[in-house]
Amino acid sequence: LLQACLTAAPLVAALLVFRSKPPTPPSRSEAVRTAVGGGWREQLRVLAGNADFRLLVAIFCVGFSLFNAIVTTIADLVSPQGYDSDDAGTFAAALVGAGIVGAALTGVALDVTHAYREALRIGFAASLGFVV
Repeated sequence: LLQACLTAAPLVAALLVFRSKPPTPPSRSEAVRTAVGGGWREQLRVLAGNADFRLLVAIFCVGFSLFNAIVTTIADLVSPQGYDSDDAGTFAAALVGAGIVGAALTGVALDVTHAYREALRIGFAASLGFVV
């Protein structure tokens, strides 16, 4: 009962204090979207017509597919060299950790340089090079 009360108290406070919408839009894009209107289907249609968004989705899908393929088959890839499934799990964890560190460093570098397209091209070429 104590846990239920401790959980319900902040919920009730949040329901009483917070509004469903802020008094002013949080960003310029939200202000434009609110002024123009349109539901999520209209927004999805607009996104589907955006070439940059389609490129971003394609690159994400390729990268995510490569990651899933490597992590799924990593045990099969390293077992001929004498590694067991525990080692394969360690390699997969190292792959995820290196990806997180790389993403953090890339984010900082892109904040400074604003070289977004070049970073996508280099990352995509490097991914293909490492896979081949």
